[in-house]
Amino acid sequence: MNLHHLKTFVTIVHTGSFTAAAEQLDYAQSTVTGQIQALEESLETRLFERIGRQINLTASGKILYRHAQAILNMAKQAEAEVKNPTGPSGQLFIGAPESLSAEILPALVKEYCLTYPQVDLQLRFDTCQNFRNALRKGTLDIALILDEPLKDQDLVIHTLFPEPMSLLAAPEHPLSQAESVVPQDLSGQALLLTEPGCSYRLLFEGMLRQYQIKPHSLLEISSVEVLRQFAIQGLGITFLSQRAVARELAAGSLVSLKWLGPTFNINAQLAYHRDKWLSPAMQAFIALCHQRLT
Repeated sequence: MNLHHLKTFVTIVHTGSFTAAAEQLDYAQSTVTGQIQALEESLETRLFERIGRQINLTASGKILYRHAQAILNMAKQAEAEVKNPTGPSGQLFIGAPESLSAEILPALVKEYCLTYPQVDLQLRFDTCQNFRNALRKGTLDIALILDEPLKDQDLVIHTLFPEPMSLLAAPEHPLSQAESVVPQDLSGQALLLTEPGCSYRLLFEGMLRQYQIKPHSLLEISSVEVLRQFAIQGLGITFLSQRAVARELAAGSLVSLKWLGPTFNINAQLAYHRDKWLSPAMQAFIALCHQRLT
């Protein structure tokens, strides 16, 4: 089997179409079609079937996909070790949520880049759910995730540290002076929450549904920094990690409400796909995270 043909096959599976795969690989669509036809001829089977405008893997295609990932990873490993036998090199794609990025990543990335200057480290910021999908598609190597303990069967998960969460408001907010705050106290309040898909927002909204809480308003803000500033200005109650607002809590510009409702078991976790080849660059980053963050 030709490795280029296998890479094209896997890219089609990840992108969902021949056209998208051609764009990603910078091939003409006829090249993609020809490579798949050649692969099917060599294996004497069909790998895809078309139903309307959708393409789906055949039973043979599903078998090949399981093995293709491992074959391509082994090829990458061999190439990396031959070209750079002395240490980590190449590209490394890391995903991290903004709430971890500002407080945790700068020192970690600085140390990694100084120690392994041959690695081209690329950082991406998004929601934790999108990171998990990116790991499955192979567009991310490693993701740092804030969530309840994950049990995804296709991902390898390393727990790094617990991340305490708080309900926060400006000092002048009525609930900031309350001796205790329970879920029912949030009824009729203005809430400031992160964007949809954020793992801890999903947990918080699940709690609101459980207690049938109807807030007065809910404002979605994708930036943690903007969330902090809106909360400081008294525009509502927000739900963030204590680490993300440590300076504001110390300065007194935000107050952690005395929450007596359900606890939120959030951990910082490092994840990568179970079938992913652990390149020297990945191994070095994982080791550094364990040394500095656990």
